[in-house]
Amino acid sequence: NWKGVETVILAMKQVTGAHLTIIGEGPELPMLAGLVRQLDLDSAVSFIGKMDQSELHKRLKSAHALVLPSSYEGLSHTLLEAAAAGLARIASDIPGNAEVIEHGVDGLLVPYADVGGWKDAIQRLVNDDPLRMRLALNAQDSAKKDSFLDSVRKYVELIAMEG
Repeated sequence: NWKGVETVILAMKQVTGAHLTIIGEGPELPMLAGLVRQLDLDSAVSFIGKMDQSELHKRLKSAHALVLPSSYEGLSHTLLEAAAAGLARIASDIPGNAEVIEHGVDGLLVPYADVGGWKDAIQRLVNDDPLRMRLALNAQDSAKKDSFLDSVRKYVELIAMEG
């Protein structure tokens, strides 16, 4: 449950005009599906199991935004992939995510487990297309600047300086 998916599902009860697609599976899936049924959100929330990389990239390209409500992340590859795909991103305001997202510039950061905060952030992107597009474009620009290859080069330079 450290992924925080239940928080976003609870927020969706108060959001209008959005659909949440949950990708992946795990031991929490039956509880999450039950929560969706209990809240009568079957038309607003759907579940997709595991996907291979190419399917995932297609799905990301067709989405409007990505939400990542987890309580723990290192360097989130999910957020980096979403940026490269040109998605607006909403993530929990934890250290790993805050290193990847500049709030209000290339994504939105929300306190972990803050249902009202998640509702507000999601509804904001639903209601403000120019904001969503600006966040997405800025995220894509930042992904181009901070490529994986650049990160590897920086690490090699640091290691070489130490040696």
